[in-house]
Amino acid sequence: MNRITLDAITRQADAMAVDVFEIGLYKPAVDGKTNEPEMLPRTWDKATLMKSVGWLKYQNSQGRNIYIRPKGEHALSLVDDLTAAALDRMKSEGFQRIRSANP
Repeated sequence: MNRITLDAITRQADAMAVDVFEIGLYKPAVDGKTNEPEMLPRTWDKATLMKSVGWLKYQNSQGRNIYIRPKGEHALSLVDDLTAAALDRMKSEGFQRIRSANP
């Protein structure tokens, strides 16, 4: 397994500082036709998440987007795919970057 991927997932899980995660494996429908569910939800502890990295990588290679967030209520704001302008706007409105899975 690629050490870079394992390190990135470890940093993300550690930064969230929780014991249980909700994992979502989303596959967009192609032309509205698919035999697979659009979202495969999972609830895993950190040990299960780390043991499943290979399977998650495989699912990603098959077109699924992988989402990881803390289970239940939490004080995190999880954002993705932001432009530099959107980040600047968030900063000006009071959001602060505390920790990141991708330094």
